[in-house]
Amino acid sequence: MRFHLKDHSVNIMEMKALKLFNLLLVVACLDNQSFAYQSTTPGYSSQNDTHEQATLDYDSRIDIFGPNEALLGSIIDFTCNTTGNPQEIEYHLLKKGSLRLLGEYTSTTNVAEFPLVVKITSDGEYTCKGIYNSTGKVQMSQPIHLAVVVPINSISIHNDTDLDDLRQGEPVKMHCNVGNATYVKFKWHFNKKLLEESEEVMFLNNTLIINNVQVRHSGMYHCQACNEFNQTFSSSALNVTVKELLPITIEEIAVGFACFLILVILLITCFLIGFKMKQKNNVSSQH
Repeated sequence: MRFHLKDHSVNIMEMKALKLFNLLLVVACLDNQSFAYQSTTPGYSSQNDTHEQATLDYDSRIDIFGPNEALLGSIIDFTCNTTGNPQEIEYHLLKKGSLRLLGEYTSTTNVAEFPLVVKITSDGEYTCKGIYNSTGKVQMSQPIHLAVVVPINSISIHNDTDLDDLRQGEPVKMHCNVGNATYVKFKWHFNKKLLEESEEVMFLNNTLIINNVQVRHSGMYHCQACNEFNQTFSSSALNVTVKELLPITIEEIAVGFACFLILVILLITCFLIGFKMKQKNNVSSQH
């Protein structure tokens, strides 16, 4: 085989270029293997992984679940729950207006439960606070309101007016007393019929008000109290008797006018007698 010098020089250059290309290809493959190895190494986090984690935290939401009302002395549970994949989260149970932490629990299942013994001071709004241990991010739930229901132990009617001498046109106030009971709704009955509010009759919390009582308002009154658990209690009946103001007759007007005239005459007579006696004394003193 015969080679020309020019062709031989070209073949050598092509071979060198091919070797250089192969060398660059090998280096690139080694770099890719190193990157793949780093990506599978424990504790390694790429920019895409960080973005994915941030997106996961951003999309998550914390909620609080629990009763809206509870009896005094009962035991209830508030549950804090976070949506999304399970993470290590430190949960806090908070009450509006209180600086004291009511509960703290670290969970890896996105759920935490907080038992609570219901007291009078337990009435109010509660929220869950979640702290993500991986990122330090803090989330707050929407509040939930707890109404502490104190049961009704007794009920009675108290009035501000002397019902033994109640006259037409006077104001009347009757109060339905239920002690320390809370979240109570009141109803009033007149002669065993439900009493409706009107221009004459007004209701203010547990008070029945009649500003201008009339004879037609005479009768038996009793109140009913019902709490949030539909426990209903009725008071004993209170008898109200309104005395009618009789119209003044002509004879009574005449007698009154006559008495008034007699009184005026007596006053004038006394004045004249006194005036004459004073003049007589003055004349005697001059002599």
